[in-house]
Amino acid sequence: MKKNMSSFGRSIYILGLAGLSAMLISACGKGGNPAETIAASSAAETTAKSAAEGAEAGNAEASQTGDADGKDAAGTSAATELKLPDYKFTFDNFPRMDGSTATVPLAKSVAGALLGVKPEETAELCRFNRTTQSFRNLMNGEADVLIVGEPKASVYEELKAANFEIEVEDIATDALIFVVNENNPVSSLTTDQIRDIYLGKITNWKEVGGNDAEIIPFQRNEGAGSQALMTKLVMKDEAMMAAPKEYVQTSMGDLMTAVKSYDNSANAIGYSVYYYANDMKMAKGLKIIGVDGVDPGTDTIRSGKYPHLNAYYCVVPKDTANEGARAIYDWLASDDGQRLIAGEGYVSIKDIPSANAAAGKTDKVAEALYERLDGAAEGTLDELKVRSDYGMLLPYKGSELYENISAEGSDDPNSYISGYMMGFFDTNGRLVTDPVYNVIQIVQYYDRYTDNMQSLPFYVFAKYDNDMTLPEDGDMWSLPDDKVHQRFVTLDGSFISDEYGHISGCDGGNLLCKPTFEAKEFKLYDKDAGVILDYDMLAEANGESFTAKLDEDYGLTEVGYGEGYFTISLKDGEYFVNEETKKLEFGPYSYIRPFHDGMAMVRYGDMNEANIIDKTGKKILDTDYSEVSTLKNGNIIAGNEKDTYIYDKSGKLIKKLDNTGYFNTTEWGFTTQPYVSKETGYGCAAYDFDGNLLFSDMEGVYSFNSVLPIVTITGDSIDAKADEYNENGTGLRVTNLLTKDSIFIEGASEAYPFYTMEGHAEISLMTAVNYDYDTDTNRVWIFDEKPSIVSDTDKFGPDTYVNATMDMKTGEWYIVAHHSKTNICEIYDKELNKINEVTNYPELIGGIAIYEAEHACIADDVDGHRLFCYPMIGSLGN
Repeated sequence: MKKNMSSFGRSIYILGLAGLSAMLISACGKGGNPAETIAASSAAETTAKSAAEGAEAGNAEASQTGDADGKDAAGTSAATELKLPDYKFTFDNFPRMDGSTATVPLAKSVAGALLGVKPEETAELCRFNRTTQSFRNLMNGEADVLIVGEPKASVYEELKAANFEIEVEDIATDALIFVVNENNPVSSLTTDQIRDIYLGKITNWKEVGGNDAEIIPFQRNEGAGSQALMTKLVMKDEAMMAAPKEYVQTSMGDLMTAVKSYDNSANAIGYSVYYYANDMKMAKGLKIIGVDGVDPGTDTIRSGKYPHLNAYYCVVPKDTANEGARAIYDWLASDDGQRLIAGEGYVSIKDIPSANAAAGKTDKVAEALYERLDGAAEGTLDELKVRSDYGMLLPYKGSELYENISAEGSDDPNSYISGYMMGFFDTNGRLVTDPVYNVIQIVQYYDRYTDNMQSLPFYVFAKYDNDMTLPEDGDMWSLPDDKVHQRFVTLDGSFISDEYGHISGCDGGNLLCKPTFEAKEFKLYDKDAGVILDYDMLAEANGESFTAKLDEDYGLTEVGYGEGYFTISLKDGEYFVNEETKKLEFGPYSYIRPFHDGMAMVRYGDMNEANIIDKTGKKILDTDYSEVSTLKNGNIIAGNEKDTYIYDKSGKLIKKLDNTGYFNTTEWGFTTQPYVSKETGYGCAAYDFDGNLLFSDMEGVYSFNSVLPIVTITGDSIDAKADEYNENGTGLRVTNLLTKDSIFIEGASEAYPFYTMEGHAEISLMTAVNYDYDTDTNRVWIFDEKPSIVSDTDKFGPDTYVNATMDMKTGEWYIVAHHSKTNICEIYDKELNKINEVTNYPELIGGIAIYEAEHACIADDVDGHRLFCYPMIGSLGN
């Protein structure tokens, strides 16, 4: 059984060995042949070799080893700013991308550059389906553009049979490289020698010019991407010799560590992919050897001199009409697209300086700043332990991980998962664990009454098994639940739970833990890490009325809580459980929400009947409605598709509103959507808590805000004085619904509250913005509910984007002004008092700002002083 990683909100795509701190992997590209329209019958001829021949003809070689750190011939950082396509990309119009999982990091960088956001914010656009399936999705119209590795010949046969033609552009290349211990005198082998080593024909290093010592040839597990590359490029389908179990490594990190230090000798050899070389440099204790007299490097890979290459392409349907897909295809082959590719650590097709500086990167690596807990030796802090002197635990990212994973029966060499191994440090600046965990994340839950995510005072931390072959129907975003080993720990480190297969935050602020996602047994922990409910308690209190109704496949997957009652879902419906007696007290219902302010919303039957009950289970309203909710002042609002009713808490009718349509509750009242006409559609009307009309818009031209009592309208929608608008005719009228006071913001085009992924931040301010596509500049204004402008671009500077972020420990909201040109982020409180400044977008935990800069994970305290710094590159043991 596989489990979706959303069990505790794990929106990361990482796979690796517990104990792995860093990876010796790099990505690169090959020579540049021009784009060509390839009919399916001849597409299979587009190989790394043919591409490399074009590159060698068009590019001069600078050096044998090439340049891997984004510098030009003079050794200076390439600082050319990227010129983006003329096509204006948004999240809404972004073409559907697909491809190999190995290309996901590159795809995120491409999408981030085109959208003007951080690469990690584009994860939903880059949920790739592996090489073969991505071509099928393109053919079936389910994808618009691919960023993909070399497919199998059978893929081209499928395309040909469907008479589906494609355009293919070489954009970068991966390479299979070989590593030995740095003390091994052998610096190069031939392909034949490597093949014979793995066939068992060559068994001693002296046979290839080395010491008189047995060769220890490590290899990867079946199904791993690098194993598929080894079979394809070196073994030529000859079977490797059967290896002892300890010679077969299921993780790249395992293999690298084994080659580095197996049996305390320099006799091992292994292989991996050449990726992130410009960041990783060379892992201490290892060296990459040449093959057939050629060292792998930027120029030797680009020219095709290095023998074992694996191409990456951009692919679109022939003569595609999708403007966004065409723009990506053309741009990745342009000088600026190639600069981005080079800046991400790949060897670009064109011999061109990288865009590291334009992407906010530097070649400088920040200096480490931490003490190891109790002076422990390197690599020995491999497990978190309960202690009382941490102060507060905090997460950090270690070296970047680039890990093979494949489905059963798959021979796709382009299946990798990337991310970071993680570890803990504390507020004393001590490194508490080495980066041995695949996941460290504060537990959150969705609070239906605040319409937002809230944090619990726990971290979930997890290690994944290193034999991570997925089921045949698995995808890269799911993992078998028996391969994930997770526990939770209090933020102060004073309590660590047992291992659970499923951990999730629940509405009401408790933590649900189960041995597996499918298990019936569970424990519910409160915020003090005490067990307040479990399977045995419910079974003892309710007998078969609980056990016989529990879902056989999944048990309980959510346990809500509110004001003395748990909420659970059984086979026949949802129930309220008394916190003291643990008995099923009210139910079953079709749907329920936890008690709040002494009331709870419930639904009956086919979900069309809803009401509010009190804590005796009695209906408060005499009539059931299709929709019912509570307002912020405690009144009850109910309605159907035609009329709306306002009641007080006792169920007494306050007002009936005719022909209002459906309603939406807000922080200041509610809005309705009355039907106007076939031509106009639906209008909108705003009311206070007692149902008094505040504003009516039957033309559908105003924008209402759910956070503040504000309504806005753009300048091109209203009849106003000509001098209110600038020469472009833009401007925004902002009106307070309660006081009717208004202001006009000249030049603004739209206004927003401080949105979050789920709802909105608890910040009593709004932003107005204007983005000028012609000049690629952004202006911003911040105003309050009076309304009056409290800050604007003059304070923050041009090209600044203002967002909200929540302190994951305290729940306090802050405003982050992100300067897009420099990547500097200024942190303000809700009154716009500046409290800190960092050099990348931060995560806030207990006032500590954690961010990435200069190839390191950095933490600054509330006063802006450096607390901790962990270089994310450079060794396997750190």
